[in-house]
Amino acid sequence: MNRFSWRSGEAKRLNGDPEHLTAEDIETVLATQVVPDPPEDFPQFWTEVATELEATPMDLELVPVEVESAPPDVSTYIWTATSLGGRRIAGPVAWPENTGGPRPQWVYGHGYGSRNGCGWNFAPARKGFITLGLDARGYGRSRLDGDPSVPGWVLHGIESPKDYILRGAVADTIRAVQVARTLEGADPTRTVLKGGSFSGGLAVLAAPWISNLAYVAVSVPTFGAYSLRRTLVERGSGKEVNDYLDRVGPARAETILQ
Repeated sequence: MNRFSWRSGEAKRLNGDPEHLTAEDIETVLATQVVPDPPEDFPQFWTEVATELEATPMDLELVPVEVESAPPDVSTYIWTATSLGGRRIAGPVAWPENTGGPRPQWVYGHGYGSRNGCGWNFAPARKGFITLGLDARGYGRSRLDGDPSVPGWVLHGIESPKDYILRGAVADTIRAVQVARTLEGADPTRTVLKGGSFSGGLAVLAAPWISNLAYVAVSVPTFGAYSLRRTLVERGSGKEVNDYLDRVGPARAETILQ
């Protein structure tokens, strides 16, 4: 079995087109295991983030909006709340009516290239979920003048863990779950955190600091296994990071990765 840490490792570069993957390519993927190798202060760092966020008042606001595509028994709102560093973040929420009891929540995000943030997601709402989307800081309804855009978002503050925008975006994900759980009729023991690619990576980073999640459902999460991503990723946010690390040189790249 191929074993990778985020500090070392090599892998065969695969053709990016799934239609042209060979049997050998598929065997390589299936045989690859990522072995976590975090820095020593990793738990302390994220514990401090969660503690700082917990001390930050939510100051939740809900504004009703009309959405033509909404089902007739689903109310639609834009929520806004305060996240890490006093940053206001926002997103859509679809609120099913008359479900006859406490409701589960479905919290979701968006992709790296989704500059407008989250679209409306009514499929879970039709099944009785309070469905809440998060526009991460710098995106959509959470964007402020001067925020980094795409390309470039993933590099903003990357030289310093405390200044790195990813730190705030993970806190935004935690706060979004907290917002969903405070909504009227929510059952906080039945929360699903859903993400794919960019939002999947945020979900994986945020989940350990959120208590009592019922499910974490992610696909191709963006962040983590950086040595493997250095070898394989050729597009999107991963390419931005790889190009940047190539520019700064091996010594500085190793420090940044840690």
